This record gives sequence, C-alpha cells and structure tokens, in this order.
Amino acid sequence: MSVNQIGIREFGLFRKDGLVLDFLIIALLWLMAMVVVNPIGDFPLNDDWVYGIAVRNLMQGGEFQLPGLVTTALVSQMVWRALFCILWGFSFTALRFSTLVLAVLGLLSFYLLLRELGNKRGLSFLSVLLLAVNPLYFALSFTFMTDVPFTACAILATLFFAMSILHDSDMYLIIGACLSLIAILCRQVGLFIPIAFGIALLVKNGGSLRNIVRACFPAVLGLAGFIGLQIWLRVSSTLPALYNVKATELIDVLRTPKTLIWHLGRNTYIAIMYLGLFLFPIVILVAKRITGTKKWLVRLLHIAILLFTVLAPLAMLYKGKMMPLSRNVIIKGGIGPETLRDTYILGLPNAPELPTAYWVVITIISVLGGALLMYCLASILIDLFTDANRIRDNNIKIITLFLLIGALLYFLIIATHGFFDRYLLPILPVVGAAIISLTKRSDLFQGLVKKTAIAIWFVLLSVFSIGGTRDYLSWNRIRWEALHDLTNNGISPSLIDGGYEFNGSYLFDPAYQSRSDKSWWWVDDDAYVVSFGAIEGYESVRNYHFDRWLPPQKESMLVLHRMSEP
Repeated sequence: MSVNQIGIREFGLFRKDGLVLDFLIIALLWLMAMVVVNPIGDFPLNDDWVYGIAVRNLMQGGEFQLPGLVTTALVSQMVWRALFCILWGFSFTALRFSTLVLAVLGLLSFYLLLRELGNKRGLSFLSVLLLAVNPLYFALSFTFMTDVPFTACAILATLFFAMSILHDSDMYLIIGACLSLIAILCRQVGLFIPIAFGIALLVKNGGSLRNIVRACFPAVLGLAGFIGLQIWLRVSSTLPALYNVKATELIDVLRTPKTLIWHLGRNTYIAIMYLGLFLFPIVILVAKRITGTKKWLVRLLHIAILLFTVLAPLAMLYKGKMMPLSRNVIIKGGIGPETLRDTYILGLPNAPELPTAYWVVITIISVLGGALLMYCLASILIDLFTDANRIRDNNIKIITLFLLIGALLYFLIIATHGFFDRYLLPILPVVGAAIISLTKRSDLFQGLVKKTAIAIWFVLLSVFSIGGTRDYLSWNRIRWEALHDLTNNGISPSLIDGGYEFNGSYLFDPAYQSRSDKSWWWVDDDAYVVSFGAIEGYESVRNYHFDRWLPPQKESMLVLHRMSEP
C-alpha cells in the first residue's frame, strides 16, 4: 500500500504552514501552565477516588471491576491510566499526569481539525488557546475524571471522520470508527459521534449499498462495543449498581412530558449562557449579517435573540443571582467543588468568593455571547438549508452538518435530566469548529472593539482557570495533609467527616443510609470534621494555612472536634 493510498499525502501533515511550530508552542504553554498549577499530590479530586479504586484493582490483582458508583464505561480510560501506573506505580499523581497528556493531545487534535477544515493558522491557533484556558477543560485536566479523556477521544474521532469525508477515505473512516469506539468505552454517550457521522455521510453520498454500509459501520461497531461490555459485566457479575442509572433517569423523564419540557427549557438556557461565555471570542469574530430568502425566519430570529438578551438578566435578577452556576466545576469562589460539610452541605460562607464585579462582567459576556451564538448558529443553518440540494457537493458543509447533528444529539441526551456544567465540555470544540468552519473571511481580527473584547475575555478566563485550579489543588493538598495527620495519630476514618473524597475512599458502602444530621457521604461518626471555617457545636483543634490566589489572601483549613454535651 502506497503512502498516497493510506492518505498521509492528503493529510498534508508536513505541508501546513507553521504546523510543527504551533504544536511546540501549544505544548510549551500547556507545560508552563502545569508548572504554575502544580499537579503533584497523591489525593483524589471529586469522583477521582471512584475511578482510582478501579485502576488500583486492575493493577494489584489484574481484575477488571468497576466500583458501585460508576455510571460510565471507563474501560478505555482504565487501560490508558494503567499504562502510566505501570511506569510510575499507582498514585493519583500518575493518574493526573495521564489526563494531562490526553488533554494536550486533544488540543493538538483540535488544531489539526480546524486546519483540515481550511481555517487560517491564526484563527485555528486562537481557537485552541480558548479551549486550553477554558475552565472546564483546564481544571478537569488536573483530575482523573472522564470528561477530558472522553473529549480528547471525541475530537480525535471527529478529526478522522472529517478526513474521511474530505478525502473519501475508507482508511480514515475505519480509524475514526475505532476512535469513536474508544470514546464509547470511556463514556457510553459517545454513540452520538458515529450516529451523527452516519447521517452526514448518507446526506453526502445517498443511499447506495456501499454508502449505507460505510455510514452504518461506525455506529454498528460502537453499539456492538456498548452492548458487548454490558453483557460481559453482567455475565462476570461485575456490573456496578449505578451503571444504568443515567439511562433509567432518561427513561423516567421521557415518560413525563412536563418534566421533560422543564428540563430541556432550563438546561437549554443554562447551556446558552455557558457556551456564550466560552465561545465569546469566536462568535464575536465570525458573527455576520444573516442573508437569505426566508425573511420571516430572519425576523423571528431577531425577536428570539432580543427576548433572550432581555429575559436572561431578568430571570437572574428574579432568582437573586447572576451566572447560573451548577456547584460543580465553576463556583462563586473559583474552581470546585468544595466538597466539605461546612460549604457543600451546610452552605456556610466559610470559603471566600470572587468579587461581585467579576461575576457582573462574566454575566454580561455570557448574555451577549449567548445572543451572538444563537445568531451564528442560525446563520449556519440558513446557509446550509437555503440551498439544500447543493449541500452534498460541499464537503465543508457536510462536515459542518456532522458537527451540528453530533452536538444536538449529545445535548438532547444530557439536557433531559440532572445537569452539571462539565457535561458541556464535549460540545465546546464541536460547536466551535462548526461556527468557524464556514468562515473564510480574512478581516476577522480587524476592529479595536473586537480586539479589546477578546483581550478582556482571555485575561478573565485564563486567570480564572489557572488561578482557580491552582487554588483547588492547594486546599485539597492541605485538606489531605490534615486528614493524614488525624489518621496517623490513631483517629479512625469512621470518626471523621473529611469530605466526599475522603469518606468515599475509606468508608464507601452501597447499603449506607444517609441521615439528616450528617453529611450524605458515608459518615459514620463525625466526631472530627475538616472544614474551611467554624461549625456550630465544634471547636477548632488545629489550623493549616495555605495561600489562595483567587482572591489573593491567606487561608486556613480547620480540624474541628465536636464539643461535649453540657
């Protein structure tokens, strides 16, 4: 098989201007950000302890067994992480580095995707930087969560599916199908990738037997992997208790139309706000006057955007808050979640928050960005379907259709029930690529207002992401130092409420019954509590100090002991 047959020549890896240099700059900037944050520390963050148990079981006994709380496939992630643990031994630091490596691979893949779609070097590089400093992508890269690995695999699969469309290559189609299978074996929702590709391919090439086979192959492979894993877990009696809880929740919501409509409406509003914030530099660059024959549709769009711009702030004022935060990654104090009893359970104001002025600016950007995002997406849809008969002759439009269908399928799945901000992460590069894929203008970066707005956004988000992630690891590092001091002094974990990650790691019990007077995370006896501040009925026995960057100040982590009854 020749080089040209496998598509390397068409791929143009060595023909793109500045490709290698841009790769090196992206990797260097990522490395510098890692050093600033400091990923070192053998402690879990958020759900890390759940996935860490699975990797540790695989490493120690060669047994593939998912803990009861796992709701994702996790297979590909466990295999990838086990490779790092083989080299450096099991630790959460090794697991964290495995995610950081995947994160930079995701950034480089996103850059390649944008360049393959014909975008200029400057716009492609800017888009990659925006993804890199996005607080969801950046912060989750320093964890063992599935979000960044899944997103990186999804970007890679999308890249090769796009290459398959551009070059009519079966080789790229097979590679894309394998990569999408890897994504599905990380998180089952990855099925949206091959399904969206299959629909786009049928639109492009019609319903010939060969094209039906090509269009269906990735989805059939992904579905086979999805079902095969489910069967194997059941047969081997290792199916986690909560493995199908998301599917059950989805079915329950679909049975109650009122609940479904409420979830879709609420989560669509939240998604527009978040995506408007995250994609603000892109939409402000590419937003352009909508043209087309369907003037009524344009007027309807204008009304919808105006209503959103007016009603979104009113809704936030009514709720008494600004940006609708989900208490997961992005929180009022920076990056989280703050999974300690005083802040997460009792809601005490023991942890500092960013100034109100910051959230005012962020909210304004989110509303304006959301309006422009709606404008851009409507512009793309009108451009795609005004002359639908010619869409199959334009590969870029077919790829854009693939991206938009994929984003829609994924969003419909995540928006029908419980919603966290991090669920939006896989949509970001997909929607971003779709918005700029049909933009060939050379004057995008002209205009002082545009440049100023983008510069303000970049400073706000990059400082927030880097500083907030550094703070998140810092206080968790101190938290675990305090907890280790307690246990080393003979205090049993069963007497400690050390937060979600600590009690989950030591005391997880699927039969645990939560009580109203204790935190829900498997607390037996909370004689000792680690917290940010004072809790009624407890006295401080030791303080641990650390520096916080957002806002800049000295902070303390307290070890509290329950006072005796008088």
